[in-house]
Amino acid sequence: MRKVYFLICVTLFAYISITSAQDFEVPILVTDGCGSVTLTLGVDPSGTDGFDPGLDLYAPPPPPTGAFDARFSILSEDYLTDIRDSLLTEKQFHMSYKVSTGCGPIVLHWDMTQVDSLGTFFIVDDITGALLSPIDMSSTDSLVVTDPLILEKLRILVTPYTINIHPPELDAIPNQNMNEGETLNVPLNSTDLDEDNITLSSPDLPVFGNLADNGDGTGSITFTPAAGDSGSYPDIMVIATDDGHPSALADTVMFILTVGIEVIPDPGDLTATSSVENEVELNWTDNSDNEDGFIIEKETPGIEAYATIDTVSTNVTMYTDVTVLDGVKYNYRVKAYNAFTESGYTNSVQAVTILPAPTNLVSQVFESPWNVKLTWEDNSDNESGFCIVRDSANTGFVNYDSVNADITNYTDFLVTQMKSYVYKVYAFTPDTVSDYSDTTGAIITDVEVNVDLTPKEYMLYQNYPNPFNPGTKIKYALPIQSKVKLVIYNTIGETVDILVDINQNEGYYEVEFDGSKLPSGVYLYRLEANENIHVKKMILLK
Repeated sequence: MRKVYFLICVTLFAYISITSAQDFEVPILVTDGCGSVTLTLGVDPSGTDGFDPGLDLYAPPPPPTGAFDARFSILSEDYLTDIRDSLLTEKQFHMSYKVSTGCGPIVLHWDMTQVDSLGTFFIVDDITGALLSPIDMSSTDSLVVTDPLILEKLRILVTPYTINIHPPELDAIPNQNMNEGETLNVPLNSTDLDEDNITLSSPDLPVFGNLADNGDGTGSITFTPAAGDSGSYPDIMVIATDDGHPSALADTVMFILTVGIEVIPDPGDLTATSSVENEVELNWTDNSDNEDGFIIEKETPGIEAYATIDTVSTNVTMYTDVTVLDGVKYNYRVKAYNAFTESGYTNSVQAVTILPAPTNLVSQVFESPWNVKLTWEDNSDNESGFCIVRDSANTGFVNYDSVNADITNYTDFLVTQMKSYVYKVYAFTPDTVSDYSDTTGAIITDVEVNVDLTPKEYMLYQNYPNPFNPGTKIKYALPIQSKVKLVIYNTIGETVDILVDINQNEGYYEVEFDGSKLPSGVYLYRLEANENIHVKKMILLK
């Protein structure tokens, strides 16, 4: 029978973060194809760097030259089984081997699944530690040694895992409250007395929650609920799991998340003014910092219900409503909004739009029977009618009579010879009245009719008819003698016709314009009298 001798030198490093590692023994089969032996390395609380009765097993004396051998060596002693202490110290196992004559190469076999659960195991050469690329014993189950430079010596470096006896401890998380549209960060913190790595998870987060694991036992959950996510979310679970051996341990905490509907403070101090025709200006106070904008609502007479007329963006606190009629009373209110909710309303306010006054009031006196005929220009598109105001013989103005909307003439038959009369006109609606027109007067005698037809100011009247085809009349008034120029332009500023370019005395004038040679469209007519300029539009429609 051939004798088999072993010489093994193995170095094992164990870094353990608590008082001891888990006890283990790892068998390694060493063979050269002709002979074999099982060497065992491990750790135990009773183990030492020397011989430990009941734990270690001495190797027999070395065999003669040419015989197979493998063994561990430490402190000039050889072992088949080498058990070290389980303290947290670095451990090295030195192994030497001999190949039988005519056999080889040397092959090492082990259980890589067992190794993977016990610690980190690497095989290097025992000369410099750099001649052989480190072999990770958890990723392969054997090693074929063919490199002669390692001089038949190997070193096994072992770092045992600690005994996982402490689960991680996850800090308690208080119940959380927030509103839609807000962002909430919930910090997470856990520790492990075994100093194992910790993984954080939360298997039942709502869709608007996101967990960030920092990899060191800390992390956070970010909640960003949107519109419609309000409600209670009970039993949100957070799990801290370690990577300890032989099995992972975990800790769990629960908390409740309550999401409320976002609240926007109401805007306030709404005011409404109408200082320009066909406009109402609104102003209000912005009392929030989370609105996306404001909704403007208007109540129109006869409808008796508010309706949205427009919106403005965030931080805007003024709005001009141009969708109004002359002389009408409107009610307004404003509220803020964002993607999640709306505020309450401001105070409601009322505004009455300006009703333009009639202009160009002219009087004419006729006899058989005696009467005064008034004509004026209607500047509103929404009056209910016009009120004629008369002063008879300097007795004071009184409301004398009225006519319906769009009527621009009135005949006063209740006049007496040898008296003077002065007239003025104003427009009215159910909500307001306009300013007065200018005044006009007449004196009725038994001999002749005296009418004050001297204009009081420069005026350019709207052409009549308008639209026209092909001709129309243009009237203007001069309060004093003037150098007069009346010119027709197209919309790009080109001169179409010069109707008047002379000096004229004070009075009323009327000229005709013939557009038969012009295409349909909008034209401008411009009166320049001394330093007074007036421009109006007219429409040629063929």
